[in-house]
This record gives sequence, structure tokens and C-alpha cells, in this order.
Amino acid sequence: MANQNAFESLTGKIINGLQINGIARRLPELAWETRCTKCGTTGQTHTHKQLKNGSATCKSSSCGKPIQRETSRQAIGAVDGVRVRDVEERRRFEQSQANSPKRASEQPAYLPPECFRRIPSPFDTRGR
Repeated sequence: MANQNAFESLTGKIINGLQINGIARRLPELAWETRCTKCGTTGQTHTHKQLKNGSATCKSSSCGKPIQRETSRQAIGAVDGVRVRDVEERRRFEQSQANSPKRASEQPAYLPPECFRRIPSPFDTRGR
């Protein structure tokens, strides 16, 4: 009679891009320690059932994505690019303000306090 708890050894096999290194645990369910052949991530565990039915995949979020390393020169260029852009925007804004036609009826933004001396304030209680 065949033992129902016997499992096929998967050590050394590659399934769905996962190379099986060895048994990670036996209970509560047999699980294998794997290494991804694409990204090299190790220490992942997948159950025997997942490996046999093909649903086991690499758990790394960066698996399959190209590695993009930014050099310090590129990082500095990005900062300088932002600074140049800000200066250009400021210059364009100032030019647009200088070139816009001013209305003759516009009052200056600042009115000296002498303009308001004869207007009584509803909050002034001194003369009442």
C-alpha cells in the first residue's frame, strides 16, 4: 500500500521561474524554500500544492522590472532643471505684467492714512 503522505521531491527543479532549494517546513503543510531565477530573490516559501498546480510566483514587487539607477549627476541636473524652470516662469510672468496695458482708472494699491481722516468709523466710540 502506498503512503498517502509521501511527496515528490522538488529540490533543484525550476517551476514558474522559481528554483526550489529545499524544504522550508513540513507542518501545517509542506512548503519549499525557493529562489527567483529572474530577480534572484531568495527566502520565499511556497507550498507543495502551489508549486505543483503552477500558481506559485515570485513575491517580490520589483521582479521583472528593469533596474534604473540614477547617478548623482542626473539627480543634480534634475534639481538644476527645476531652478531654471522657476526662473524662466518668473521672467515670463514679469514680462507679461510689464506688457499688459494699465487702465487709467486704476487706483494705487496703497492709500495713505490721510485719505481716511475725515471718514467716521462705525467702530470709533470716542466722539459719541
